[in-house]
Amino acid sequence: MISRSRCGVGISGTGRGGGCCPRWRRRCRWEGAEALSELKSAEGSDDVLAGFARKLSRQPWQMEAGDLERLRAAGYSEEAVLHAISVVAHQNADSRLVAGLRAAGRT
Repeated sequence: MISRSRCGVGISGTGRGGGCCPRWRRRCRWEGAEALSELKSAEGSDDVLAGFARKLSRQPWQMEAGDLERLRAAGYSEEAVLHAISVVAHQNADSRLVAGLRAAGRT
């Protein structure tokens, strides 16, 4: 999916390239952080999210539809669920890349 940044440059919906062109990158990050700061989590929902992220990271083969349902029941939107999955996937990929490079003597 292609969308437009504030300056009109096409950006990919995949998250590559930082989400905005360099001119607006800092402003977009700031606006995104402000939007997130307005959200309030339901009581105990952070624990549900942490448990989901931990399981997805450490035991991805054991993930079930019920794991997603618990997030939704805790008040997380589909967008928030997708974001959580993306963050866990990125962090795991990055950690494995660093570990592999370190083992190869490249860091």
